[in-house]
Amino acid sequence: MLFLLLSSLLAPADTVSGRVIDDAGQPVAQAIVEVVDLGRSVPTGMDGAFRIALAPGRYTLAVRRHGFASAVREISVGGGQPTASLEIVLTPSAFRLEPVTVTATRQPLAAEFSPLPTDALAGDELRRAQSVSLAHVVEALPGVRAITTGSQVGKPVIRGFYGPRVLVLENGSRLEDYSWSDEDGPSVETAFVRRIELIRGPASVLYGSDAVGGVINVIPEQLPDAGGGAAFTRTGFTLSGASNNTEVDAGARVEGASGNFGWRVNAIGHGSSNLHTPAGELRNTGFGAFNGEAAGGWRWPSGSDLAIRVVHYGGEFKLLEANAPPGEKGGPARKAGDERIQITGQRPWGAWRLEAKAQLQRHSLIEVADDSTGKESEQFNLLLQTGSLDLLLHHGGTTFGIRVELDGTSFAYLPDHALGSVSVDLRTSAESLAAGVDLLLHDGQFLASEREVAGAYGHSTIDDAMRFADRCGVGELVLTHHAPTRTDAQLDAVAATMTMTPQGRPVSFARQGDTLLVAPARLWTTADARPATSPHSSE
Repeated sequence: MLFLLLSSLLAPADTVSGRVIDDAGQPVAQAIVEVVDLGRSVPTGMDGAFRIALAPGRYTLAVRRHGFASAVREISVGGGQPTASLEIVLTPSAFRLEPVTVTATRQPLAAEFSPLPTDALAGDELRRAQSVSLAHVVEALPGVRAITTGSQVGKPVIRGFYGPRVLVLENGSRLEDYSWSDEDGPSVETAFVRRIELIRGPASVLYGSDAVGGVINVIPEQLPDAGGGAAFTRTGFTLSGASNNTEVDAGARVEGASGNFGWRVNAIGHGSSNLHTPAGELRNTGFGAFNGEAAGGWRWPSGSDLAIRVVHYGGEFKLLEANAPPGEKGGPARKAGDERIQITGQRPWGAWRLEAKAQLQRHSLIEVADDSTGKESEQFNLLLQTGSLDLLLHHGGTTFGIRVELDGTSFAYLPDHALGSVSVDLRTSAESLAAGVDLLLHDGQFLASEREVAGAYGHSTIDDAMRFADRCGVGELVLTHHAPTRTDAQLDAVAATMTMTPQGRPVSFARQGDTLLVAPARLWTTADARPATSPHSSE
């Protein structure tokens, strides 16, 4: 795998340039333009301009600036087409919403087009909610609660599901350390987090059976990038506290970049005494923890990258006893220790992108309590060691079609054919495959106004598919793959207005259970006898 990711056969990069302006046409300085697929970002200059080198392929840009609503733009780079200068308009807004989700589809997608109910926490909202416990942080999102033992131990609850029915990802890798009991939470230091994404409801198709209740994806800070400039090193320190339990949190960060290499070292300590209520002190509710991470990674102009991250999470968390024995000096406590090594990388190959995520995790959990003699002893000592490897192959712009010819009739099928962003060579190849067929089955039940979301799913719009059918000279066009949020009634209304291509070729929308019989220049279907309420299929 490392050979694949470090291969010297790197694709040449193109320079994407553009300008960010407001709705009055004035430049927006210091806006952050992020290539979400690659985790790279650049700021705009005083004139609102930006430049970034990208390998050929399709990418999602997210643009953020305080005081403005975020914007998302799908772009296509290279592939035989010149990359035009972009102009991105930001609209003033007092609200800050995360524009992109990477959890709902395992690739960047504008949040409003997500097929699953999602939410996110980032920026100032995340800083205000910061806690030693991830469960207490995500409780700031709607639909999430926490099972807690004091202020330091918590387990997230999504729509009533928790433990093994809620999946927690960190840096894209699953955590397997928080399902042993109610006093065992995810080993995540929220001070090192850039964004937390949440899926409310089942996501088992993407993540397996333990995601039946939902998914929490913790996304760490991006590594520094010299951006072709001079090498640098910078430091940062944090100090915070809380009065109720006399909590003190102190952290330090050192990071830098040189050439195509960026690195970071983070450390933070937490300590507190017992909580207090109007009725008095809650004994045995203090905690102490020390967490840290070290990360380094390389980025190449081709769009390839490789990063290694080492994480430590550990501390002693005291547990409140409902019926403590009289005169007991101490009380039960959990001693947790978690170490993880994570390796992530990606490599583009034309319209394809290979993404790899590997993790080794060692999680130790020890509970101690006073025995009948008042001496502290171990109640249990558990050790979990796991390893995981995810390989994801993303595609965009390229699809595989089929053509069948038999007894003087012909049929072609082109799935996942995003006509709006393919290169001239790919378009010519697709037209050659479909040229003159009696029936063309093509994806694309999206409206022209939905071109962005259609491209994100790898599909076409109705208008693009009809123009493609006319160029190919097909006998009839049948469209598949509708927008997931569109109802059958809405599809019927759209289909009623889209019955002919601009050149007069018949157009129909595929429905679940249709049988298609192909004849020269004429398609016969069971649609002639089907009821009007026959359900549509997105497949």
